[in-house]
Amino acid sequence: MMYDCIIIGAGPAGLMAGCTLENTNTIILEGTQKAAQKLLLSGAGQCNFTHDGQIRTFFSRFGDKEKFVRKALSGYTNKDVQDFFKTQGIENFVREDGKVFPKSLDAWDVFRGLRDQVNRNGIKIQTDVKVLEISQDQDIFKLMTSKGQYLSKTIVFATGGASYPMTGSDGSGHTLAKSLGHKVIPAKPALTPVYIQDFKLVDLAGISFKNGQLSHYRDQKKMGTYIGDILITHTGLSGPGILDNSRYMTSGDELRLKILNEDCTKEELEKDLLSGNKKQIKTVLAEYMTRRTAEKLAEISGVDKDKICAELNKKDRKRLLANAEAYSMTIKQLGNMKSAMVTAGGVSTKDVVGSSMASKKVEGVFFAGEVLDVDGDSGGFNIQWAFSSGKLAGESVRKYLSASKQ
Repeated sequence: MMYDCIIIGAGPAGLMAGCTLENTNTIILEGTQKAAQKLLLSGAGQCNFTHDGQIRTFFSRFGDKEKFVRKALSGYTNKDVQDFFKTQGIENFVREDGKVFPKSLDAWDVFRGLRDQVNRNGIKIQTDVKVLEISQDQDIFKLMTSKGQYLSKTIVFATGGASYPMTGSDGSGHTLAKSLGHKVIPAKPALTPVYIQDFKLVDLAGISFKNGQLSHYRDQKKMGTYIGDILITHTGLSGPGILDNSRYMTSGDELRLKILNEDCTKEELEKDLLSGNKKQIKTVLAEYMTRRTAEKLAEISGVDKDKICAELNKKDRKRLLANAEAYSMTIKQLGNMKSAMVTAGGVSTKDVVGSSMASKKVEGVFFAGEVLDVDGDSGGFNIQWAFSSGKLAGESVRKYLSASKQ
């Protein structure tokens, strides 16, 4: 059978493209046995599917791809996505941190809304069909799959990246796109925790620094300063302040964490330590951080927490203050693809038209979602990108098909 469009991948990008391609002869091919597996796992199964706020605030959440994502996000906004699910009978709510969830807190409802619209459009989702090779004969694409050959006038790559490979996001889309002449930026984990070499804060696992400040260095050169919630784990650091900026980090980099509470300064702490006299050091420190953190800070600084301030010599005080303001740690490694939420890298955006998601290399080929070298912050921004780019890709396919008939 000849199809108008074959969408490769039944994740949020591919499904949204399918929701847009009514009145076309379209099929969605999914390489795994179940559609939208990664979507169903998102947000611990609760599916934080977008973020609240003005859509213009989303652009900077995608790093240096800010300009590329602008058209798709502006054309199909976070409000549009929420309205779409409401028309499917799926209510949603905004959490105080701006994350948007289905009211049921069940990712299955998000998938159901997409699947039902795809079904109403008469589009079949064919699972367990792995695309192995793509070739082109004049204007027709031939897809060799694990279940035989498929023919199509157009293709939408919505294969995902290379993180959580057990869900089908295994990087195979990058290989297929490369075979058609597209440049592929090597994939690396993004939105991942970092593991710290000789980690000394393990006793603080579970403690979070609200709006924590982290300075990032590589070979003594400052790479950036990041602000965001930072969570201490048993092996290193996580939380939005780490996840959102892990795309810029690599093994061997130095991170300097401000242990002092958000609005506290080293100068204020030094003044209180100097005037503390008979107060215990741990008591003064606990006014600037949690008691557990205060005791650990004293320990890693080689200071007896039970001493009184009057007994604190200048050398120990300076070391204590230095660690409080910028405690230095070395990255052992980033989380791997199995733990990364998204992929950095993918099909180069230089090979894709941002206003249509169309390939610059091969006419009739379109891209959507994480298969592209686009990765955003945590908090629903990446799923919104999948929806927005999937919508734009679907609309562009319709225009392409319409123009080819004339």
